[in-house]
Amino acid sequence: MKANRIQTRPSRRRGFTLVEIMIVVAIIGLLAAIAIPNFVKARSLSQKSACIENLRQIFAAKTTWALSERHDLGDTPADTDLFGDNGYIRYKPECPAGGDYDLTPVDSKPICSFAANAGHTL
Repeated sequence: MKANRIQTRPSRRRGFTLVEIMIVVAIIGLLAAIAIPNFVKARSLSQKSACIENLRQIFAAKTTWALSERHDLGDTPADTDLFGDNGYIRYKPECPAGGDYDLTPVDSKPICSFAANAGHTL
């Protein structure tokens, strides 16, 4: 008769070594170093495009205001003339980058305060 023996297997739980963890961290860091500048560039390009579109809308509203109210080309509209419930644009557009818009006279294009730095020009 064989004696009942309990066989015990040593449990070999294998974890990650320090070198493997360091390699994974290095790869993630490298990918982040490549991706983050591209995200920043895409964000600034998107802000610039949105700002230019806002400037187009303001320019169109100024032109419409001048034609419908019979103003000269040298006249500059006030915010209340263009924006609001009775205006040509319901809400005054805001530059996504945080700039301010200068309406300027009707015959010239509106200006964003980031025009010189970031190219927010019409």
